[in-house]
Amino acid sequence: MITENVERFYQKKTIPIKAANQDVVIDFDTPREWDRVVEVIIYGDANYVNNRNCQFTQPFKINNTEFYPVDFDTYLLFPRKENERYRMVNEEANGSKVEGKIVDPSVTGFAAYELTIVLVLERDIRNG
Repeated sequence: MITENVERFYQKKTIPIKAANQDVVIDFDTPREWDRVVEVIIYGDANYVNNRNCQFTQPFKINNTEFYPVDFDTYLLFPRKENERYRMVNEEANGSKVEGKIVDPSVTGFAAYELTIVLVLERDIRNG
């Protein structure tokens, strides 16, 4: 929920997917100056028709809390209104570790691409 006392920041992490059926490590930290992660968005192409769906081969965690289990399909984290309930999280940011492993299970016609992970971060606006 956005209120006038909250500001948002969109942390973007791009990860190269170089080959099908190869584990790709997700490992980065959230900025310390933000209080919480409220949403996770993942896509391989911003165009819905061309989007590549990956699956987690190791749970996706923020601050050591598991949000998406093994075999969870990133299609549900694509930025579409009907996927919103899957993308919503509420976890401490403040320098938290974001980790997991992901794979593109494509069988034929694979071409390398970049997977984009966007964390929506919030912090309370402090007056004074």
